[in-house]
Amino acid sequence: ASSPSRASPTRSSPTRSSASRLPFAAPPRQQQQQQQQSQQPQQADEEVMAARNGLTNAHLAHEIAVDADFSLSDGPADSVETRFKNVARQAFFDLLHEELTRDPPELRHVPLVIAEIRDGLTSLTMENHARLRTQITEIFDTDLLVQQIERKVFDFEPYKTYILRIAGSLCAPSRDQALADLANIASTAAFCQEALELIRLMRLDLANFHIKAIRPMIKENAVKYEQEKFRQGLAKGILTLDQTKAWLETTVAKVARESTGLLAGTQDAMLIDYYIEAVLRLLEGSPEEALGGASSSAQQQQRPQPETWQMDTDRLAKARARLQHMALTAAVHTVVLGFVPSLRDSKEFDRQVTHLCDVLLTATNSDGEKVTLGEQLTAVALQLAQNLRKSHPAAFTEAMAASMQTVIVKLPEGNSVLSVLTRRIFDFLRRRLRANEAQYSVPRRSGLEAVAGQLEKLGLQIAMLSEHNRTVYAEFYDSILRAAIDQQQAAAAAAAA
Repeated sequence: ASSPSRASPTRSSPTRSSASRLPFAAPPRQQQQQQQQSQQPQQADEEVMAARNGLTNAHLAHEIAVDADFSLSDGPADSVETRFKNVARQAFFDLLHEELTRDPPELRHVPLVIAEIRDGLTSLTMENHARLRTQITEIFDTDLLVQQIERKVFDFEPYKTYILRIAGSLCAPSRDQALADLANIASTAAFCQEALELIRLMRLDLANFHIKAIRPMIKENAVKYEQEKFRQGLAKGILTLDQTKAWLETTVAKVARESTGLLAGTQDAMLIDYYIEAVLRLLEGSPEEALGGASSSAQQQQRPQPETWQMDTDRLAKARARLQHMALTAAVHTVVLGFVPSLRDSKEFDRQVTHLCDVLLTATNSDGEKVTLGEQLTAVALQLAQNLRKSHPAAFTEAMAASMQTVIVKLPEGNSVLSVLTRRIFDFLRRRLRANEAQYSVPRRSGLEAVAGQLEKLGLQIAMLSEHNRTVYAEFYDSILRAAIDQQQAAAAAAAA
């Protein structure tokens, strides 16, 4: 199969030079500046830059390896580059539309657009599509097209029909509606614009198809590749292990203070146990993070930032937010059961609380304005009270509604229910990270019934990520942990003497 890199074709045609391509690249002044800069002596060490590029490639390989649902997508819509390209693209096609609607029509830009569509369709073919590539090149013969324009016999309809037929044979089923919409466009300029957009999306589809096909091979080689690039980063001074060392040493000291019993057993088992405790520290957060917002500056300063987890910073932040969200949902569920015990075994009630918290515990309201956690919990309590008045009018009084609302709103303020359930969530994660089973269920009657499915799914993802991370960086972790454990044991022996 052809590689995703073919999404940026470089073939040229006799009717255009590199300067005559569609105006979606940098403006001339920016191109001139870039050329001048490229002629200046390189200030950065080439080996260091190569190592940085290697780290970028390692990041992509890492994402593919740890995320079974990984796929390429469009870049950020609000970036300067994207905005510039969109403006330039629209300006060009506005000009093309104006030229084509003149009497007689001005066709000077048509060969350029047809050539871009030709290259786009060609880039979507597989290696065994040699005959189709030849056919596409012959149909979109730009020399013949120029002759047709010069003789005033050019007709776009045959090209449109062929574009629709080839795109239809190459696109994924998910693009069928876009293809049908394209066929209904009467304007030549608008058709060409939307055809190029559809081809761009089809390139993404093709790239993701290739990624999915080779993912097992990437996953198999990602560990060695990440190890190699990380060592290069250390050798070139791009990376250090300072934060990683502090993270692990602090974990060992914390475990020793709390006397959790991890200091017993074989050293190999101890190393794994300490590593698991260190991972759990990365997942600790505050209730405010349940809304997807940032933690306080004090918490950010206290939270370790190990270099070995740099590629998973966003993934860890999302996991922390989900865990805090689950803890709050479970706490709300438990509080309501305290007022209406008859709902304890109701699966429908479990789903209702989970859905309500998923909808209402968000960082913004319906108008897009940021809100506090207290405001969102108030909305949850009010909606639950309204539902309970309808379903249990005799058992659920106004006084109970007011009391329940007060308890729910104050959950983040050191409430013992939230603390206990948060600890149980982390106990589940600790057992899940130690377990060898692919599936590990949330214990019954743990107070986590409303979030059991979500927690088990997230636990599996965290376990896979944790295992991959340890496999990549085990040599560094084990060395740091052994030294820290020896230091703690020596200190304990000295204190006992």
